[in-house]
Amino acid sequence: MILFRSRHRLLACVTLFWHAHSFSQNTEILNVYDQSVGVENLNLNNGRAYDNPYRVRNGNHQFLATNDYTEGIVFYDGQQYAEVSLRYDIYHDILMFRPRNISNNIGTILEKDRVDSFTINSKNFVNLNAIASKPDFVSGYYEKCFEAKSATLLAKHHKFRKEKHGEGVTYEEFSDDPNFILSKGGSFFKVNSKSEITAIFPEQKDRIRDFYQKERDLEKKDKIKFMTNLLRYIDNYSN
Repeated sequence: MILFRSRHRLLACVTLFWHAHSFSQNTEILNVYDQSVGVENLNLNNGRAYDNPYRVRNGNHQFLATNDYTEGIVFYDGQQYAEVSLRYDIYHDILMFRPRNISNNIGTILEKDRVDSFTINSKNFVNLNAIASKPDFVSGYYEKCFEAKSATLLAKHHKFRKEKHGEGVTYEEFSDDPNFILSKGGSFFKVNSKSEITAIFPEQKDRIRDFYQKERDLEKKDKIKFMTNLLRYIDNYSN
C-alpha cells in the first residue's frame, strides 16, 4: 500500500536523522502525518464493522471501564498509532477503533492477529496469541499488571452476562470476573488461588497466607489490585 510505504519512509527518516530525540517527539511527528492523510484512510480502518447487540442499564456494560471510546495507543501490523479512539469489548475479547468525528455507535473491529499490544484507560495490554508454544488456557488480550524480578503478572479481563427483565424491558447485565496467569521462566502458570501461587513460590508460603488474611476486603473489592499488590509483596522478598 503506497500510503504505508510513505509512512515507513517517514519513520525511517525520523530514526536516521533524529535518533537522539525522544520517543515522544517521534510519536508527535507520526501523529501529524496520520492527521494530514486522515487516520480513517490508514490500515486501522480495514476491518469488520462492530455491532453492539446488547441493551444494558446502570452502566453494567461489557466494555473496559467506560462505554465510550477512549484515546489510546495501539501497535498494529508493527506500526504504532497514538491518540486514536479505542474501545475494548471484554466479553468478546475484541478491540475496536473509531475514526475521528464519527458517531460513538460506529466502530471497526481490529483484526486480533495483527494487534501486538495496546494501551487504554492507563492500562497496558498484550496479545498472547502470537506466542507459538503456550498452554491452551492462554489466549487473546491480557493486561500487563506487574513485572517482578523473575515473573510477570497478567490479567485476563472477563465478564459474565446475565439476562434481566424489568418494566417490560429485557436487558443485559455484565459483571467482572478476571483470571490471572504468571509468565515465569518461559512458561505460563495459572494463579487464581492461594494454592496455585504458593506452588510457584513455596518459600513465600507464610507471607502469602498472611497477605490473604490481611487483604480479604481488597480481594473481594478489586481482584486485580489485590493480585498486583500480592506479587509486588512477594517480589520484595525474592532474591
